[in-house]
Amino acid sequence: YLSSNHEAEVNGAMDDKVRLRDADLRKEAVKICLDKFGTASVTMLDHGQRLLVCKCLRKEFGATFKQIGRIMHMDSEYVRMMI
Repeated sequence: YLSSNHEAEVNGAMDDKVRLRDADLRKEAVKICLDKFGTASVTMLDHGQRLLVCKCLRKEFGATFKQIGRIMHMDSEYVRMMI
């Protein structure tokens, strides 16, 4: 009973989105890069393309700005301002 109440509280606090580990989010970023731009390398994208991937990661997975910054090799505060 206590566990289920705690789980509901955590899910509510997370806005019903499950947070992915960095490794899993990195795999998702590579998939987005392949689908949208035909490359599996985040570092090969130009600035605008990286921001589009950041926006997708935020929208689809509810990733935090700090996590997106780590995955995309960008400053997290800059990502916050731009998307």
